[in-house]
Amino acid sequence: MESVYEEALCIELNLRNIPFERQVPIDVEYKGTMVGQGRIDMLIAKLLIVELKAVEALAPIHSAQTISYLKATEKISRFWLISM
Repeated sequence: MESVYEEALCIELNLRNIPFERQVPIDVEYKGTMVGQGRIDMLIAKLLIVELKAVEALAPIHSAQTISYLKATEKISRFWLISM
C-alpha cells in the first residue's frame, strides 16, 4: 500500500510544481565504515525527508529508521513520518 500512497503524493507534488525525488539511495555507515544502503521514500526540494508507512500506528523503529536517514544525509534536518 505504501507505493500507492507514494504515487498519489507524487501526483500532488507535481500538480504544485514542488520538486522531489523518489526512492533516494543513501549509504549507511557504522563507525565510519559503509555497511549497506538504505532508501528514502521521498526527498522533497532536497530539504525534507518523507517516509510513508502503511501501518495502524507508528512504532519506535519507524522513528529510528528516519533518524538514521537524517544522520546519513547530514545536510537535511527535517522529516515527516506519515502513517496511513
